[in-house]
Amino acid sequence: MIDPAWVSVLSALLFTIGLWGAFTRKNAIVVLMCLELILNAANLQFVAAAIQHGDASGWVYAIFAIAIAASEVAI
Repeated sequence: MIDPAWVSVLSALLFTIGLWGAFTRKNAIVVLMCLELILNAANLQFVAAAIQHGDASGWVYAIFAIAIAASEVAI
């Protein structure tokens, strides 16, 4: 299994890339894609923290956020 510290580093990298893309791009669709990347990085960090601490609340939040993102796409 992958060490949660490496997952946290990956999450921080994805968050940084999404933040950079959201601030530097002018196209609205690309900015929305970067915001989704930021959201997915946060979900990844919540799951990594849940694995590290043995708590299920990170999993619940991540699944809830994915469900909200899916409903946004449906609308």
